[in-house]
Amino acid sequence: MKKWIRNIIIAFVVFIIVRTVVTNLSSSNDKKTQQSNTPRSLSSVFVQEDSDDISKQSINVIDNESSADPEDTYWNSVPAISSKSEYINYVRNCLDSRKKEIPVKYADGFAIDHSNIYNFGVINKYSYSQIDKNRVKFFVKYRSGIKIADAYLNNDTSELSEEEKNIYNIAAGIVAQSEKEPSLLRKELYLHDAVIHRCTYYTDFTLYLENAELPRFCSVSGVFIDGKANCQGYSEAFCMLCRMAGFDAGIVSGDADNGDGSGYQGHSWNYIVLDGWNYYVDATWDDEAFGSTDTDFLYPEYIYFNVPTEIIMADHKLDEDFTPGNFVKKIDYKYFYCTKEFDGEHFGEYYDTSDSVYNKMIEYIKNGGSRLHYMMIKNNGRVSDQDNDNTEFGNKLGTYLEYRVEYFFKKKTVGEYSFYTIYITSP
Repeated sequence: MKKWIRNIIIAFVVFIIVRTVVTNLSSSNDKKTQQSNTPRSLSSVFVQEDSDDISKQSINVIDNESSADPEDTYWNSVPAISSKSEYINYVRNCLDSRKKEIPVKYADGFAIDHSNIYNFGVINKYSYSQIDKNRVKFFVKYRSGIKIADAYLNNDTSELSEEEKNIYNIAAGIVAQSEKEPSLLRKELYLHDAVIHRCTYYTDFTLYLENAELPRFCSVSGVFIDGKANCQGYSEAFCMLCRMAGFDAGIVSGDADNGDGSGYQGHSWNYIVLDGWNYYVDATWDDEAFGSTDTDFLYPEYIYFNVPTEIIMADHKLDEDFTPGNFVKKIDYKYFYCTKEFDGEHFGEYYDTSDSVYNKMIEYIKNGGSRLHYMMIKNNGRVSDQDNDNTEFGNKLGTYLEYRVEYFFKKKTVGEYSFYTIYITSP
């Protein structure tokens, strides 16, 4: 082949290759330009700020047309709840994540009363928007004690009000003092007593307003600022201090026996995790100022400190589905009343008979030493009349001592157990 013909062929091939490359590049740029100028389709996940993975379940990509309603897309990301346990797990996850807006979607044929959201123990107030029969959106405000504990653990007080910051400082001081205690049990006890010693029991049912924030005496403000609170204030304060001190603790809501024959009424108390087990704590009922008319005998009783189910359920009741479970059922002699850390002041001793209790009281009174003593016996199914037994027991002590020693004595029967408290006022 002649040289000039070969050069023409080569030039032609190069031309074809160059033109093909340029054409492809131009086409690619046109597609990119078109794509960048097209509005973003809702085929990607649409999640509002306060609705991201609120059930801690994976959210599938929603492949809708670009004309899809964003509100529908949002609700498609919410799991349909078909049982009480699903509701509890879902809402608890939302509350633990501190969501301020909680969308709830029920499966057909299932629903649960809105007020159950209070059973989780962290809400000050809530409102809601009923979208339709299966969808409702809650708007919640968290209790100050929960916010303060979060601020302490996260080292960020920016979301606290001035009064909450004041309570934060008071609580931080109490927690710092508790760190000096020799054991976790003593540390918990210090926090328990800090709540009791800072306030007296107070309530006023006329101040409860529907859909309004709880009154001050129902909060940590009542305990640490005003010095008076009801069970909601006591339980919120104890929960706050425990969380700040590193304990896993929470608030439970239910009902408790009024003790006057009128039945049960609403009540709040706590749970705390020790060695992987849950114990109940009722600081309100441990405060002798609660329900007492004897102002000379205001000492904590510790009957409801780290109490097992068999004791607390004698005069308390609740929907256990809203609790974390894994509660100690029977007295285990580890953290309740008669424990290995008994020191004759904060924890009681266990005896088999009331005569043993009586003899031990005589011994304590005669020998002096600690002035405050706690003792318990199991009644073996016999529950005697408390008032008559108190009078009989007190008279027996007084006669034996010829009334030469001043003391206060009290007995309380809870379920199958009786608890005796004696305070010696003079030698």
